[in-house]
Amino acid sequence: MKKLMFLMTIVPMLCNPVYRNNNNLYSMETIINNNINVFNKKQVFEGKQETDFKKITKTIIVHDYEDNDIGKVLVFDNNKGYLFVDHNNGIRKESFSEGLPQRIYTTRKDHVYYYYSVFYLSLDELKSDVKEHYGKGVANHFYSHHDSTFVSEKTRTLLNDLDYEYNTGTDKSSAVFYNNYTWCTTQTANDCGPLAIANMLWSYKISNVVDLTNGALTSAALSSALESYVSYDPVTGTSTSNICNASNYFSGSGYYISALNAFSGSIESILTESPIIGFFWADNEGHFALITGRGRSVYKKIFGINFYTNWDIVNTWVATSTPNRPDKYWVDNQYFNDGFVLMNALGHIVCL
Repeated sequence: MKKLMFLMTIVPMLCNPVYRNNNNLYSMETIINNNINVFNKKQVFEGKQETDFKKITKTIIVHDYEDNDIGKVLVFDNNKGYLFVDHNNGIRKESFSEGLPQRIYTTRKDHVYYYYSVFYLSLDELKSDVKEHYGKGVANHFYSHHDSTFVSEKTRTLLNDLDYEYNTGTDKSSAVFYNNYTWCTTQTANDCGPLAIANMLWSYKISNVVDLTNGALTSAALSSALESYVSYDPVTGTSTSNICNASNYFSGSGYYISALNAFSGSIESILTESPIIGFFWADNEGHFALITGRGRSVYKKIFGINFYTNWDIVNTWVATSTPNRPDKYWVDNQYFNDGFVLMNALGHIVCL
């Protein structure tokens, strides 16, 4: 994709957060405001319509479900559009055609909250509005690591994976492989919820960590056995609120499935030890898949600063093509909404 080249205007450091470029510190707001015409025209080179913003007129700090500061929203022209950026220069959300909801934009609070791609005024409001989503499939947001169009469009860098090293068209030159075995079962119906649980449990079984399959002869048979425990419905799929009920299938074992928000810890650190059952939501559809690793790619450059798309590496849809080597798919982490992990009796995540 063609990129703009330009000269950076030297600007003073005004406020946090600050971003490092060429060994100097600049306020992102100041950089954009001093180069707003370049910013507007750059959208064309990102495959979007050219914008006509005058300046950033407001910034709003954003917190997550656990009340952690995760970034800030840069609001253009008194709320004609906005850019939500995290502390790793990742674009979490953007809207250049309309602004934030008015009640969010006009708040006098020092921060707002973000969950399920929605902004909230308070943590209580967020928690009361947590939705139950149902798995129906969001295939157009998942990309195979063998998809030549996907891997050639730009450099996709694999950061780490729980599995052994595998062939991929993405850049794995600096990837860390943890030499474990994870599993994938062919999905033939709307049963991604129990399948993702079965894939996780089967991964622990074939890795000789713990066998919680209760004698199921295959991962597909295990998935079928789990359906009643998670209230699977052939039409609506599986609710996120029922995933942890799968623990009843192996009750008395001392192990249980827990939601990620039940404890502190980043996805990045968890994925060096154990897989995560992830729920992804986009375009009013959802899909459960077993997350095994992370990747990233440059989303765009703004005045010489890289902004990144963070990718979750998942096993989904297609069965293991070679022994213990699932085909991998990449899905933008912005679509990740819920995660679930296996815990032991001590309340620790079970390492693979």
